[in-house]
Amino acid sequence: MRIIFDTNVILDVLANRMPFADDSVRATSLAVEGKVEGAISSNTVTDIAYQLNRVHPPGAVKMFLLDILTCLQVIDVNHSDCIHACNSKVADYEDALLVASAKRWKADLIVTRDKKDFTNSDIPAISPTAFLKKF
Repeated sequence: MRIIFDTNVILDVLANRMPFADDSVRATSLAVEGKVEGAISSNTVTDIAYQLNRVHPPGAVKMFLLDILTCLQVIDVNHSDCIHACNSKVADYEDALLVASAKRWKADLIVTRDKKDFTNSDIPAISPTAFLKKF
């Protein structure tokens, strides 16, 4: 099963954001353990760096990123993904871009805490908690 994780789930893990961190850690651990194929988009990497740089020194942020990059694949965002996102029924462009790259990667699910933002997604969105109940 191919799972793409939304930025909020990864930030829950890296920033230990409670009460969400526990389920997000467990969900991403399934990818770390090889039980699912896990990925993030290249945009997620830059979004994480931006958010973490606000509260951590650059060296620490790079270490956080390296930890994630050793565990999850990074799916690039290309020109056609940008065009698909512009034409998407997903209202938020950033979310539409995630859907477009996830679709090209043939993801089965998007794991996110903002499921409502993916209402019109071609790929089903599921919360970390609901995802864990499936496995």
